[in-house]
Parts: sequence; C-alpha cells; structure tokens
Amino acid sequence: MYRGPLKLSVAVVLVLFLSVISTLSYGQNGWPLDPIDQGHPIGNSFGEFQDDGGCVRDGFPLPSCAYQHAGIDILGTPRWSDSQCQIEDPSAPWVRATVGGNAEVHYIENDFNVYNYISIEDANSVIYRYGHIEWRSLLATISIDADNNAIVQEGSPMAQLARWFSCDYHHLHYEIEKGGEFINPLKSIIPHPDTDLPEITAVSFVRNNSDEQLKQLDPTGCIVVSGEVDIIAQVSERDRAGSDHPGTKTLWVHRVRWRACPESNPNCSWNDTYSFDTMPTEWHDTKNNAATLAYFSVIDPWKSNSDYCKKTDLYAIVTNSKSDANGMPRPDQAGSWDTRTIPDGNYYVSVEAKDFAGNTNLPMTPICVHVNNGVSSNGVPPSSPKGLRIR
Repeated sequence: MYRGPLKLSVAVVLVLFLSVISTLSYGQNGWPLDPIDQGHPIGNSFGEFQDDGGCVRDGFPLPSCAYQHAGIDILGTPRWSDSQCQIEDPSAPWVRATVGGNAEVHYIENDFNVYNYISIEDANSVIYRYGHIEWRSLLATISIDADNNAIVQEGSPMAQLARWFSCDYHHLHYEIEKGGEFINPLKSIIPHPDTDLPEITAVSFVRNNSDEQLKQLDPTGCIVVSGEVDIIAQVSERDRAGSDHPGTKTLWVHRVRWRACPESNPNCSWNDTYSFDTMPTEWHDTKNNAATLAYFSVIDPWKSNSDYCKKTDLYAIVTNSKSDANGMPRPDQAGSWDTRTIPDGNYYVSVEAKDFAGNTNLPMTPICVHVNNGVSSNGVPPSSPKGLRIR
C-alpha cells in the first residue's frame, strides 16, 4: 500500500547513487524479506482496489480517490501495542535487496512516519521498490563513501520493517516497474506455498453501467435478462503462504473469467476479463482511474471499498472488458454481456477466480438466467414469459 512520491511530497529525500553494477537481472527468485527462502503471507495484493477518499480535482471534491495497488504487501511482525511509541523493533525482519544497481533512498526523519523506501534500478532498467522501512536501521546499514556513493550487494540486508501505525499488521510494500508497467512481484518470487482458495461469494446482474439490479424470475426460477447486462461478482482471496498469520480479510486475485452457456452446451468457452501479470502505471494514479472504476464496481450496493487493511470489499464488473489491438482483454466500461446477440432461452452463468499459485474457487452452481429479447433461434418472436415475480 505504498503510494510512492504522492505520499512523499513533504519528505526530506536523501538520494544515494550506487556504484555497483547489478549481478542479477529481472526474474530472479527469492523473497525480499527474511527469511528469503520461505513463503510469507501477503496482505494487500497486486492490482487490488484502493480508495484513499477525500480527493480534490480541479477544486472540486471527488466521491472516490480510486487507484490500484502497484505491488504486494508482504506481512511481517504482528502489530505493536498502541502504547509503544518507538518505531524501531529489534525483532522486526530485515528487508533484503533482491537486485543491485542504481538506487535512491527516500526517508522522512520522523519516528512516527513509515513512508521510508528505497528503490533500486538494475542494469536492465527495472526498478525495484521496498517501502515502509525503518530509516535508522537503513542508514546504519548502507555504507557511504567519500563521493556519497552507496554500495549495496544483492541479497544484503538493507533495513528493518517500520511500525505501521494504522493497520493490524506490519508489512513490506514491494513493487517492480519497467517501461511504464508495474510487474506482479509474484512472477519472480519462489517459494510461494499459497494453498488458500479464492472465493466467489456473490454474483449479481444489473443493467449495463447502472444500479438497476435484474431480479425478475421466470416460472422456472431463472433470472430474466435482456439488452446489455453487467455481471458483478464479489471476489475474495486469502494468502497465508504457509503461515498462521491471519492476513487481511479480503484480497484481489490473479485472474477472473466468466461464461454464459446455453443448455445445449454447458461447457462453453470462458471470457477472460484481465490477468494481473502486469499493470499500466496510470492505473495507480488517482487522476487516471478510468480503468480502475471500469473494473471495480463503485455502484451501491456493490461498492468496492479497500481502506487499506481495515475494510476491504471487492466487487468486480467481470463483463467490463474489451480486447485490445493484440487481442488481450482490457478493462473498459463499454464492455457488457450483450444478450441481444444470442437467441432467447435459458443460459447458465458461472464466474471463476484464480490466484497466482493456480488455486481456483470451488466450482459454483451455475446461475440460471432467461434471455428474453424477442430473438428466437427459428426467427419466430417468443411469447412473453408468464408468472414473473421479484426475488
């Protein structure tokens, strides 16, 4: 949940230029937090919806200040008591450099601020950022020569975790960026023994880009739909990574997909929404959140809310996706399930979530919907369904 330079506008910034040429390239395995050869539980995950709230744009307050999380939060020690005012903790785990290269160290000389971070740029112009570190341990660890150059070796300890004052856990924010894209850190971290399954806890149908929920049922109990429809799924995921640490309540996932199969073909093809291997940097900017709001619902009562580690409710509009020039799905508010393009009749809708370890949600019972647009397979307009009722 490190927010980068936006959070550091009042910081005193110390910049240290490394003289070391990296011996590693992007893609090396290992965790950036001790112990580096064991799995760690993850709090907020890559691409997860965040909303700071209270934003102002062009002088006007905004109802949301939405962006998407640019890295992963690797959980460390349990929370300190509120009565303990020291940010240092001798038992806090050490953050280790996963790569060498040109680096900048940013710190705020304040015991009660945790927005200290170090960024390292390797020989391939990949930037690695390590956030929420205790600055005294950082400055005591890095040696500076007469020319104000720092020497940091790959694998060396850089700093300990700082006390995070507003959450129920302490964590290292770890993010990777290259060429205008954030890269999911889990692509290069092994081992990652995540055995927790994602969950689809609710699926709703609404009119495209509206809050009108489709609730009418036909006589057989199928939801009646017509026109362009958005499918909204509440998705959750824990990632204990082999740890007993409770982690956070709700997390994001690697991939979500959906399908609406006719009775004649119950195993029809899936429609991918987006896979969070990478993410454009502008999705992490509250001033450019069109993609964020296209993908995460902010429509009541399906309003996504991720107030860091305190409250997280994530609702994905799984149909808000269109293919780009390369055929890859991208979040797009113009996306929908256009039921006008298919014959009337019963269809069975399923949604699937998959995490980075490959775990999928338990198979959900497909939801029966009755498409009623006056489009039949034989060209004869169907009769209106009778006995409609509100569920």
